[in-house]
Order: sequence, then C-alpha cells, then structure tokens
Amino acid sequence: MYNSILRNRDIHSAQTLGTAVCVPKRQAPRTMNDYRASTFFNTDYKIYWRVLARRLYMILDDIILSRKHCYRRERTIMDAAADIRCVVAYGEQTQRARSILSLDFRTAFDRLT
Repeated sequence: MYNSILRNRDIHSAQTLGTAVCVPKRQAPRTMNDYRASTFFNTDYKIYWRVLARRLYMILDDIILSRKHCYRRERTIMDAAADIRCVVAYGEQTQRARSILSLDFRTAFDRLT
C-alpha cells in the first residue's frame, strides 16, 4: 500500500484527516502560550510517514551538507557551539574579520493565533 502511495502519489482523503487539539502545557493555563498545538492522525498516515522518513534518512548525507546540524541524529547543539568557537578562534588567530549570523526560528513555528 505504501509503495503504491509513493508511486502513484495518491493518498486516500481519510488518511490525510486529523483532529487538531490544544493541549495545556501547565495545570492552570491562562494564555495561548500555555497551550501546545497538536494534531492527531490515523495510524495508516503515521506508518506511511515513518516509512518515508526512514527512506529519506538513508539519503540525508547526500542531501544535507556535513556542516549542517538540523535533522541529523548524530549532530547536537554542542556540535554547533563547537563550530562557532572554531570560527571565533580562527578569526582571532588570523586577525581577519568574521561574521556569525544567528537566526531564531522559535517564533516562526508552533504558535497559536
């Protein structure tokens, strides 16, 4: 069934429906920030995406550059911090100007409005 979905790019509409709920993060929520948005899908949909994720994981090294830290199980925030320290140290050793760009995507996702 899952190979057929991949080949034909045809997912039954019932497999794409989900139920969106707001789950409280704390006992007495007061604001929208006190809730976590979550969507519950049927089991077929979850299995399909698990199969697809495993297939993609096998080729991630070909898609994502080795110096990238996102979506890699073997890379952590500590690896990113070590890279930043190396860039700073290199700039100090060579007396060359270096720039570090920091992007905060926290406010771009997982917000209820």
